[in-house]
Amino acid sequence: VSTLLEKKQARAKDTLAAVGIQIEDSELQQMLEQVRQVSIPRIRSGEFQGKELTELLHAMTRLSNEQSFVELLKCSSDSLVKAVPDMAPRALALVANAMAHGKLREGLVMLQVAKRGAETIDEADAAAVAALCHAFGHVGVYHHRLIFAIKKRLPEVLSELSPAEVAGSLNGLAKAVAPLQKKDPSEVAFDEVSPRGFGTAVRPL
Repeated sequence: VSTLLEKKQARAKDTLAAVGIQIEDSELQQMLEQVRQVSIPRIRSGEFQGKELTELLHAMTRLSNEQSFVELLKCSSDSLVKAVPDMAPRALALVANAMAHGKLREGLVMLQVAKRGAETIDEADAAAVAALCHAFGHVGVYHHRLIFAIKKRLPEVLSELSPAEVAGSLNGLAKAVAPLQKKDPSEVAFDEVSPRGFGTAVRPL
């Protein structure tokens, strides 16, 4: 089931079909909902922690019922707050993506992810950098230290970014320009001289 949940819905159906199991979208969603219901009491009891909890939340972003997914996120928040300070960049990106998917922008989880992300950004690969940038832009959370750490790291991993990751990074940086309160956001976006400018990251992208 965990392998199935990690795949996008269409790919999950193809995976099952390859071994002779035909499944409809509604049945797949029912399976996801059953996993969610079983997981919640185990999360609350502390059974899911760190990597296991991160992978579960990432898998459950395929759940189409937004309210059910948000409930899962909220019951996971205490465990995430404890686990995030020890997470690697890839895990942080998965948590940020899950929070963005659930449109949860407030609380300690995103603050913890931002702090830890800024601390570990030099260890992050291209996918993790792009995912963090996109997630924080998508959910509308601006964290100065993280965004400027991402701005510095992006040119270093540029050659490894996929087209989708480039687009996601640009979207995240575009959302980050707004809190700087410039009359013309392009002044910040393409400024390669000022420490507050994003040009060193935006122009290469």
